[in-house]
Amino acid sequence: MYTCFGLSAILFISHSIFLYGFAMQKKRLSIEWMALMGLLNIAGAVFYASRVRTFLGDALGRWRVANRYQIPERWCPNRFDFIGASHQIFHLLVLAAGLVHYKALIGGLNAVRAPDTLCAAGNTFAV
Repeated sequence: MYTCFGLSAILFISHSIFLYGFAMQKKRLSIEWMALMGLLNIAGAVFYASRVRTFLGDALGRWRVANRYQIPERWCPNRFDFIGASHQIFHLLVLAAGLVHYKALIGGLNAVRAPDTLCAAGNTFAV
């Protein structure tokens, strides 16, 4: 669900590219940074999904079968209990995606508010 919600942005991005062209939207939306943000979020979701136990597996006492897909934990059991667990990796990837999103927003804001894009006559707050 987390991944699908994030990928729904493709609809709006493709619509803006259709309206204004790729070159303009690459500058306005910082598409390359947004794509990196999406990849980081998807990687984080994969780490998180590898950690989730199924209800049926827990009910039948087969949680070890469900947990065999946990990425770092399956290679060294009981070693990643406090630091380096897949859930913590998920949080770090989502944090990195948030920082990349911030970088993309700043880049888009700088592109839209650049001095050459502002109307000189309508800019009453010019110094």
